[in-house]
Amino acid sequence: MSLALIRVEGVFHWGLWVRQAYASARQDSVPLPPPSTLVGALASGLAAVLRDVCKAPVAELSYAGEAIEVPLIAKLVKSSTVIETYFKVVNGYGIKRVDITRMFQAPYIRRANLQDMMQWFAVRTVGKVYSPHMRFEAAYLVDLAKAESIFKGVCKGLAVESLLKLGALSISRIGPVEGIVTVLRVCIDSVSPTTITGAPMSPCPYFEIRDDLASKLRQAQLAEATLIEFWDWKDPDFWTSRRSAGKVRPYIAPLNRSSVESGIITPFKPCTFIKDVVVAVGKGIYVEDRLYPCSSC
Repeated sequence: MSLALIRVEGVFHWGLWVRQAYASARQDSVPLPPPSTLVGALASGLAAVLRDVCKAPVAELSYAGEAIEVPLIAKLVKSSTVIETYFKVVNGYGIKRVDITRMFQAPYIRRANLQDMMQWFAVRTVGKVYSPHMRFEAAYLVDLAKAESIFKGVCKGLAVESLLKLGALSISRIGPVEGIVTVLRVCIDSVSPTTITGAPMSPCPYFEIRDDLASKLRQAQLAEATLIEFWDWKDPDFWTSRRSAGKVRPYIAPLNRSSVESGIITPFKPCTFIKDVVVAVGKGIYVEDRLYPCSSC
């Protein structure tokens, strides 16, 4: 297997908003961009390159029976081309808040209700994470052979590594609307399973953990790190209209729980700290074969 790690360093201009799992309409935001949002950001950048550089048609949606899906993301996920993804705050702070806002909702209500002009406007809770100048690193572990099979012949004269790098450089948002970012640098490194388990990583990213370990951490009322539930982005149905409720996965972020509950997002802590916390509760089941256990750990 030929693996590459695409690291994207960037900065938020204003902040971000990503709806929490199970929430409807524009409710409270998750404190950090979920893996699904990161995959969507890369797919959006790749779509821009395919359209503007390769002059290749890119369908935004496709229909398979009654299901609706995003074709480019479906290819990346179903083929396991994108194997893992992570996110970490390198510098700067975010402030998570919920505002009460009067909104024009006519485009989003049922056609039968449009006759009632009283329903055209509504008062909604709008969540957001204000994080101007917050620097981040997002990364993607990619199977290059599978990427080659997807994009072969699509962009003549452009190697798949170059296509992926241009796609990462073309990321303009992480999440909808407010999440405008500037990409400062993109690096693509060849990696192997042996180097993955020993890659230096400070500060640590958030990472997925097993259900049994998440249960132990909840019972221990862990204060030094934060458990967050994100949608299971590896489930192909997540990216279609067949999305099932309840498919979320536990992640651990190297942020003080009290800080996050107060709405303050700080730079992530070093790997050694998180490893100590997880190993103390889980007795050595630290990340296992997941993406990037840290050499300093």
